Amino acid sequence: MKIPFLSSLLRLTANWKVITKITAGFGSVIAVFIVVLALSFWNFVTIGHEVEEMESAAIELSLAADIEIKFLKMIRAAREFVQKGDTKSETETRKYSVQLLGAIAAAKKGITVESLHALILEVEEAFKSYFADFKIVTKLKREHDTYIIESLDPTGDMMFADLDEFVREAEAESNETLRILSFEAREDAFLI
Repeated sequence: MKIPFLSSLLRLTANWKVITKITAGFGSVIAVFIVVLALSFWNFVTIGHEVEEMESAAIELSLAADIEIKFLKMIRAAREFVQKGDTKSETETRKYSVQLLGAIAAAKKGITVESLHALILEVEEAFKSYFADFKIVTKLKREHDTYIIESLDPTGDMMFADLDEFVREAEAESNETLRILSFEAREDAFLI
C-alpha cells in the first residue's frame, strides 16, 4: 500500500537532491561569473590608470622637447649674432627667448613629477643667466661697433694719410730707407 504523504515526501527528497545539485551548479557558475567580472573590472581600472600615466608622461615629454627645441634655436641665433653681429640674428635670439619663456611656463604648469619640475626650474635659471649674458654681449657689440665707426675708422684714415705723406716726402728727398719703412708701416696698418 502506498502512503501518499510518504511517497510525496520521497519524491520531494529526491527532487531536493536534484534541486540542490542544480542550485549548486548555477551558484558555481554565478560565483565564477562574479569573480571574472571583478577581475575584469580590476584590470580595466588598472589599464585605465596606466593609460592616464602614459598620457601624462607623453605630455611631459612633449613639454620637455618643446623647451629643448626652442633653447637650441635660441642658442643657434645667439651664436650667429656673435659671429655676424647683425640685427637679424639678434632679433631671432630675442624672439626665441620669448618663446622659450613661454615653453618653460607651460612646462611648469604641465609637469607634475617633482624631480622633473625641479629640473625645469634649473633650466629656467640657466636660461635667465644665459640671456643676461647675451644682453651684455649685445651691449658690448654695439659699443665695439660704435667705437670702430666713430674712433678707429677716422683715426685709421688719418694714419694712412700720414703714412702716404711720409712715402711722398721720402720719395721727394730720395730717402729710400724712409720710403721702404713708411710703405711697410702702411701695409701693416692696412692688415690691422
